[in-house]
Amino acid sequence: METPDGQEPMWDKWTDALLLVRDGEWTRAWQDSVMAGRYDAYHVATADLDGDGTMEHIVATWNAQGNGLGINHWTIRVFSQLWDEIGLYPDVQDWGPSSIVAAPSYRAGCDLAITRYVEAGGDKEESGSTILEARFVRMTAGRMVNATDRERLRKRLTTAFQRQREAHFERSGDDIEGDAAGWLEDESP
Repeated sequence: METPDGQEPMWDKWTDALLLVRDGEWTRAWQDSVMAGRYDAYHVATADLDGDGTMEHIVATWNAQGNGLGINHWTIRVFSQLWDEIGLYPDVQDWGPSSIVAAPSYRAGCDLAITRYVEAGGDKEESGSTILEARFVRMTAGRMVNATDRERLRKRLTTAFQRQREAHFERSGDDIEGDAAGWLEDESP
């Protein structure tokens, strides 16, 4: 950050933001950033998260890509139909539109898969392995909460799984939006 000579940098000031513009007027702002100046590196989706017939907004911004495996890091924000923020999930990894999943059959709406790569522990077979893990969140009473009626899904990051990830990015022509839900549903190693 450049500052005029003799002035201290102002680290508490925003350098990047997500802006909500309605009818040409700036109405709200949230601090956020996109990777490598890619101002097209975001995704806006709508879904009826609680099954009440009203669509909520999901805004995903791509914040970073790791070295090595190329894991993409996203911030996911959930907004009401009127654009009030009702959920914030930083550092969601390999997010993609398939992370908006149908709720279990006994309730209406959709859930969000919040995904991260974690190091496995405990189980001898998986100890020291990297695992893609999805926990689920749902909307209830106008706010986002953990979907305690769903178990977390996990998949070990094997060579075959890494090839599957790479093939997805090559096929889609998009090197940032993943298919975590699809990868987790695929039972091949």
